[in-house]
Amino acid sequence: MSQTKRDVRGAIDRLSTRGNIRCNDMIRLLEGLGFAVRDGKKTGHKVITHPELVNFTSASITCGHGRNPQVKPIYVARMRQLLATHADGLEELKEDRDDDNGESLRLQHHGPEDRL
Repeated sequence: MSQTKRDVRGAIDRLSTRGNIRCNDMIRLLEGLGFAVRDGKKTGHKVITHPELVNFTSASITCGHGRNPQVKPIYVARMRQLLATHADGLEELKEDRDDDNGESLRLQHHGPEDRL
C-alpha cells in the first residue's frame, strides 16, 4: 500500500477508532489531506472546502467552546464518512501533489536544464 493510501486510510481509521478528537487535531488532519478550513459565522463553527476535489462543495464542523475543544461526535462521524466517500479522489490528488513537490525539489537542486 502506498504512503498516500496509508495517509488517507489512516485519517479515516483515526476518526473511526477515536470518537473524540480535538478541534486543532481535526483541522491539521483535514489540511494534511488538502482541505481548506476557515472560521464560520459563529464561534466554534468551521467551514471545510477542497478546491480540487471533484463532486465536493463544502462541509462544516462545530467544535465546542473553550481552548482547543473537542469536535462534536456527530461531526467526527460526518468527516469520517466524507473521507471514506472521497478516499480515491483524495489519494489521487495527494499523489499528484507529492509528484509535483518531488519535481520542484529536483528543479531546485539541479535547475531546469538538468531535467530528464
